Amino acid sequence: MPRYSPTRKVFTSVSKDIKDLPFDEVFELYMSAYSQVKSDAQALADDLYNFRLQELEDMHSSNNPEEGSFEGNFTDVITKAPPIITSAALNKATTLAINQGFIEKYGIAIHSEWILPQVVTLLGSMPLYKNSNGLYSGKQFKYNNFNTNWLKGVLTLTMLNTKSSYLKLQYKNPSKSFGALVPLVMYAQRLNKGIPYSAWDPEEIHHIIHSELVNAMLCRELPIFTREDLISYRKEGLTVKSGATVGTLKNPITTHALSGVSDPMFKQLPSLVQVMLAQIWMAHPENRTKYMVLDPTNWDKMPSPLVSDDVLLKTPDLSVECIGVSIW
Repeated sequence: MPRYSPTRKVFTSVSKDIKDLPFDEVFELYMSAYSQVKSDAQALADDLYNFRLQELEDMHSSNNPEEGSFEGNFTDVITKAPPIITSAALNKATTLAINQGFIEKYGIAIHSEWILPQVVTLLGSMPLYKNSNGLYSGKQFKYNNFNTNWLKGVLTLTMLNTKSSYLKLQYKNPSKSFGALVPLVMYAQRLNKGIPYSAWDPEEIHHIIHSELVNAMLCRELPIFTREDLISYRKEGLTVKSGATVGTLKNPITTHALSGVSDPMFKQLPSLVQVMLAQIWMAHPENRTKYMVLDPTNWDKMPSPLVSDDVLLKTPDLSVECIGVSIW
């Protein structure tokens, strides 16, 4: 087991071996948070059902004062709705639990430079499985390979959307090899076996890839934007809208999202698709790598630079550092 200081909350093992990290705790934290969200959703559904029953009873009494209470059973009139777990509620609860109970507890961000490469090596060593479509199956990969709580915890950590909780500056080395635009399992298999991303079944990538990137990768039918359109949206989205620096441009190399783009078709796209199309942050030509997904319609494609020799802003490299379903 790893050693850590309850006061400093930092992992202190000198082995630098991921086998010493209690990844089983990640899985347990996830399932505990999921159970709580499910319980809260059930309680809300019960309250809503009881409120509706009381509402019908009150309505009957008001319309029939001489009869008093309804002698029948309103439970025969209305159906009890199942609990609704939203993806936002599930992501918030599970992310918070894992951040506090594992990432902060063991100081994972401090040690990510040796943890993540070992995780990639582990993922790349796992066997692949094809489905009836002749494509690599994310579902079979998950359920055939992650058969212990420790392994489930490893995958659960990689599927967090909040990569910044354990990666410093995702647009810089070494973090950009593991950041938001990198489908980590697919990346590991591509490194180890040369499997292109396009060889995976799109219908099953949600089993192995964090949901924000999945939403972007499945955005296969895009509105038609010209190069001039995208440059215009990029400039508009990088323009500071208020404060002392209003009217100036934020750095496309370091800015992780566009804001205030007026075009409704572009604005409705998933945030990571906007990042890809506008070529900012990790998708900027200065930051990107061939292992990132940079085009939602072609996962293996390295697009031509949108702006050659970035005319929007040039800065030197810094030397300072929907319905929620449980993934299990």
